[in-house]
Parts: sequence; C-alpha cells; structure tokens
Amino acid sequence: LWPLVATARSTVGASLITAWHGSATARAEWNTSPYLGLLAIAAALSVVRARRARPLVALAVASAVMAVGNATPLYGAALAVMPPLALFRYPAKYFLLTSLAVLVLAALALDAAARSRALRRRVAIWCGVLAGWSALALLLVLARRNAIDAAELAVARRPPFAGEPSLAGMLLQAGAVPTLFALAVAALLARPTQRARLAVYALPLSFALAARSLVSF
Repeated sequence: LWPLVATARSTVGASLITAWHGSATARAEWNTSPYLGLLAIAAALSVVRARRARPLVALAVASAVMAVGNATPLYGAALAVMPPLALFRYPAKYFLLTSLAVLVLAALALDAAARSRALRRRVAIWCGVLAGWSALALLLVLARRNAIDAAELAVARRPPFAGEPSLAGMLLQAGAVPTLFALAVAALLARPTQRARLAVYALPLSFALAARSLVSF
C-alpha cells in the first residue's frame, strides 16, 4: 500500500526490516518493495466479481499465497503436488504474478470506469475503504512513534544528528501521500460529472508519486 516502507533506510542506516527483526543484517528476500498502491488495489477489487476477471483473480490470489511461502501450509502442499514449483529460489518471486494480475485488473476497471458511473462508484468506495485503513495505519505509527524510534536506534550504524528524519517520520511520509491521493481520487470519482472520467489517469500518476519517493528516500 505504501511505497518502499520495507527497505528504505533512514540516515542512520536503519530500515523497517532491520528494526522489526532487531538486526542490522536482516534483509528482505529478493522482492524488496512489492508496491501496488491503494488505487490499483481498489480498482482491482471493484471488478473481482466480473466473469472475465475471474482467471486474473484466481492468479492473483494463488500467487499471493505462494509468495508468502511457509507462512501458510498451502505452499508446502503445492510443492508436494508439483515439485517443479520449487525451482523458484525465493517464494517472494511469485509476487510478480500477483502484481501483473492486479495491474491488469486495475487497467480493465479504470478503462471501464470511464464509461460506467456504477463502476466509478465502486472504485470510489474501495478507494475510500483502503484510504481509511491506511489512515488507521498512520495513526498507529503516530501512536507507536517512540517505540519505532527506539527500535531504529537499536540497529543504527551511528547516533542520529539533530533534525535528521527518523524511521517513523519516513513511514508517515510514505503513507500520507498515497492516503491523501486515494481520498482525492475517491472524491473525484464520486462526483456525477464528466470530470470523473479524468480518474482513469490517476493510476499512472500514483506510480509517479511512488517513483518520486524513490528519489526522496
């Protein structure tokens, strides 16, 4: 939902992964930032019941389950039934298929939303729901800011200087932009005017905002 929250490092060399595991050497397996974004997920969810979307939905769900590896018993069962699946060195590589399926679903939804007011309304509702969950996550980061900063210092490469951005601050920055963007898109789609059709251009803009985060982090 938020870009680069897992591996972006603060100025003292800490990331969410190293702080979470309490080890400066902890790292993500291969897919370090599986970012899809609030809008893409909202658009995909709005068409999951469509008949032509069912194969893509099945691919997205199955590959997402495989991507989390041994966190579910289904991964081991799938390998037992189809041993060639073990050729993927990291289970996280399956998330490529999830990303592809979700993005195709999102593209189908936003293309159809330009012609369907009902579909625009569904996308708006899902944008609002996911933005609400994202806002709750931001409040949780705010509430636990001291604990996050303490975990950051435990794996820091050096003491922080005065005024340097903290890991909690980076998380808040990463989450605030897509949350506000999703709310803006939801408001635009909810308006029964021709301007609502402009929302089809919001998906590439959301990824442009994520790309900007790559530079700012």
